[in-house]
Amino acid sequence: MRVIDLVVQRAEQVDREPAVIFDSSKMTYRDLLALVERSSKLISSSVPPNGGVLLGVDPLDKIVGFLASMMAERVVILGVGRNGADKEPRGYTHLFQAGGISSLGVDRQNWVEAVDGFAFVVETSGTTGKPKLVVHDNRSLAANVFLTASVEDELHGDEAAHFTDAGSAMQRLVNRSPHGLRFLSGMPLTSIAGVSMLMRAIAMGEQFVVPPSIDPPTVWESAISFAVSNVGLPPFTAGSFALFAEDQSRNRPALLHLGIGGSFADPNLVERLESGLDCLVTVGFGATELGGVAIMSRPWDAAEIRWETIGRPLNGVDVVLQEVDKRGAELLVRSPAIARGVVVDGELRELEEWFHTGDLATITKGGLLTVGGRVDFVISRGAHRIDPARIEAFIERHPLVDRCGVAGVPSRISGNEDIIAFVTLNEMASAQIGFDELLSGIRQDCIRSLAIHEVPRRVRIVENIPLAADSSPDRLGLSKLTRF
Repeated sequence: MRVIDLVVQRAEQVDREPAVIFDSSKMTYRDLLALVERSSKLISSSVPPNGGVLLGVDPLDKIVGFLASMMAERVVILGVGRNGADKEPRGYTHLFQAGGISSLGVDRQNWVEAVDGFAFVVETSGTTGKPKLVVHDNRSLAANVFLTASVEDELHGDEAAHFTDAGSAMQRLVNRSPHGLRFLSGMPLTSIAGVSMLMRAIAMGEQFVVPPSIDPPTVWESAISFAVSNVGLPPFTAGSFALFAEDQSRNRPALLHLGIGGSFADPNLVERLESGLDCLVTVGFGATELGGVAIMSRPWDAAEIRWETIGRPLNGVDVVLQEVDKRGAELLVRSPAIARGVVVDGELRELEEWFHTGDLATITKGGLLTVGGRVDFVISRGAHRIDPARIEAFIERHPLVDRCGVAGVPSRISGNEDIIAFVTLNEMASAQIGFDELLSGIRQDCIRSLAIHEVPRRVRIVENIPLAADSSPDRLGLSKLTRF
């Protein structure tokens, strides 16, 4: 059974229930399926096998086009640019629209022809280097839907299950009853996190909310307006949610579960969110190549697990640690949701069984994991290995700071690295305090609250922090700032 077959069965079971909610309107499962079936026929007649379809910009175009490409068993390209902006991958002229297809063509690149049947292509965020195209298929999508849906089902008292194969996973989900959940993703539909939450919601017979934009205030207001129960956020947006929750003048969404995708940056963030929002908060870890989240804390875990770790692998996912050097051990992950491959020099290159995440990690005897930052970007100071994301998360809690990016530079005094923090300021900054006084205050806050080896030697104001597609600091871009 394919994932799209499960979606069709869902539409038959809950045909008049909302599937997608956007712009204050709702589309039922029945209406969504009708659009998908009509669009699938257009794609089948217009795009030869092994051809590619590039989705349009409108959210409905993306959702219908993605599902229609699944039904037609064609390759669908999710164009994503820096900072989440949509773009067309070089060499592709396909444009899909929910009402029909316009200026549609077929690109005969070798990697497209190497894919048999349905596949979807996602560009990585570029947080660790040049973005690359990752190719997923029905197998990896089915595994991701099954693994993440199993966590939701466990929360509602259902028995945990391990993934065996795509067919049996889909068959198990067929018998699942919807729980009346309403999902919202703070990541774009062109990201692996956005695709994962969309497909999990629809395949489970639940509802998916599309916010007007993914900036934190809009996501917050959408969660309130649409009575969202489950939210998935990148770390920066989660940090903004914590600040919003602490603002007594703001209304709060009534959430059941908030999931943070990404490395665990702020040791106080989960506790702050749970206190301010009165909901369960978990942290997940994954990658585009892994189909999304592969490791996460569970909503029913004890508070110290949710607050201090990224939890443990999902059922069916395995992890090992591989020593790198004095910096620590790299996390390797084996998952049934791993991608079909990546595009390298125009060719489809299959991934190895064990995926090298590039992240340093530690694991307890009980199998709980913590992540210590990227291998290539951990800052060395004496015997200490410092994750720059932790410092960034702390500085961004300052009421006058908008964004922060932290980088290490070789020290002129020793073989260690000095820490530089780059900050952009919000609109209130210039009106309230002088820049010299502000920078001194930020550094004094760091001295009072951070370990001495984590305190930046310098804090600099810049116009912009270079960001990757997932809104996290672009580490390579930050390294260029240190040269000036």
